[in-house]
Amino acid sequence: MIFIIGFNNSDDEKPNCGCESETIDTVPSDYFPEVPIEEQKSGLIFYKRAENVDNIFDDEHNGKYNNYFWILRGAEGCYNCKHHFIVCNKDFLGSEFDFLKNVNDSIPVSFSGDLKYLCVEPFATPADYSYAEIKLNSIEQQ
Repeated sequence: MIFIIGFNNSDDEKPNCGCESETIDTVPSDYFPEVPIEEQKSGLIFYKRAENVDNIFDDEHNGKYNNYFWILRGAEGCYNCKHHFIVCNKDFLGSEFDFLKNVNDSIPVSFSGDLKYLCVEPFATPADYSYAEIKLNSIEQQ
């Protein structure tokens, strides 16, 4: 299976992508009632630099979202399931996570937020991968 993620936009409408666009889902999500809320809210935050290559995304988009904070969430019992959330309201983080800009590391967090489409042309990803921007509502180190 392949998912296509993308956008289109006209000047007189609300943007169809990015932080100011409509919410397409939330973390946690009502669409996955079988997944415990605490699991849905768990992830690893890291600072994405050019040397941290994402083989699906970077090949297609040449690092458009480098130098952003990303949250990576896996799924229990699914070795290959990966959800990538690119933080679009980095000011919400304050300075608590700034040290990640200088290290090649990640830390566990509990988070919630509103998911938005990425502002990129449509691109295909494996069915068990997803990419979205997230407008954080809460985040704390675990």
